[in-house]
Amino acid sequence: MRDERVRKVCIYCLRTGDEIDFDREHIIPQAVGGNLYVDDMVCKTCNSTLGREVDCEILKVPDVLRAMDELGLPYDRDGVLRSYYETHLISESGRFRARPQAGSLALVVQDLPDGSRISPDHSGFERELRKTLLRDGTLEKAGIPVEELDRLLADLANRLKNAAIDEPVECPELGLTVFKRSDPMSAEIQPKKQPNLRRFVAKAAFEWFFFCLGKRFVESAPWAEDLHDLVFGDAQVKTIYVFRSQPPETCYRRIHQLYFIIHPGFSKVVLRLFGGIEYTLIAPPMDAAALAEFQGKVEGIFGVAFQQNLEDGSKSFFGLKSDDTPVLLASP
Repeated sequence: MRDERVRKVCIYCLRTGDEIDFDREHIIPQAVGGNLYVDDMVCKTCNSTLGREVDCEILKVPDVLRAMDELGLPYDRDGVLRSYYETHLISESGRFRARPQAGSLALVVQDLPDGSRISPDHSGFERELRKTLLRDGTLEKAGIPVEELDRLLADLANRLKNAAIDEPVECPELGLTVFKRSDPMSAEIQPKKQPNLRRFVAKAAFEWFFFCLGKRFVESAPWAEDLHDLVFGDAQVKTIYVFRSQPPETCYRRIHQLYFIIHPGFSKVVLRLFGGIEYTLIAPPMDAAALAEFQGKVEGIFGVAFQQNLEDGSKSFFGLKSDDTPVLLASP
């Protein structure tokens, strides 16, 4: 990006470099491996706010985590699941709460609707059961001292450890029957809140237009302010539409792609992550004269495309002709 296009003015809050400090802003978030960014265009305050409120939305899409897992890309899976997802393990016996642990899900000790309790292992069972029995008054009712409780639980845990699957192990003194299960369990993750992908895609589009066109974007797109407002969550914007679209390929690949193209009746931005997760933004038409600089280099250019190879980090830029034919460009 050549800084003279939009120099020392934050494209979001419009404050100048005399008032603020600038920060590197990733158009495609680093959290998903993006390395397309702008410098000296977004202030630190806006960068921090949008990172916290908007960029994180893409991590709430289960398909994005599935793609990174399938492609073997590094990310803080446990942290993402803890922050944005409800996690459960499912078996024939039911649906149980679980916690992220070492890249997988681990069952947690929990009470079930029928009054029983489930634990991931006998040691957890022994520890948690002791807390419950000390708390609920069972010992007083049974006249059992704490020292005897520890002995009974140690004996129960030892017999449970050596018991066969589904073999009942009883402790009459405490009125307990326990047994081991070995049901296969599958993981289930559901976002705690549905992601606001309208804001996420709008942000990528807004920054991509500025990356490619600089201030000519605002001059040629009367709806640029609507796009800005959409980034900041204005639900009243009716001129711009965002939806998940069908990519040419549904398999995941180690590439990200982002492009816009100006049609006579509308403008379109497409963001494609991992080759198989695609979002499209449709906006009113804009003046194709904004692309004059590109058309001076390659005749018939109506859009600009970016592709990042996640394998080696390489980046490529293309001009798009009216039939979507790509022409390799240097960086805009």
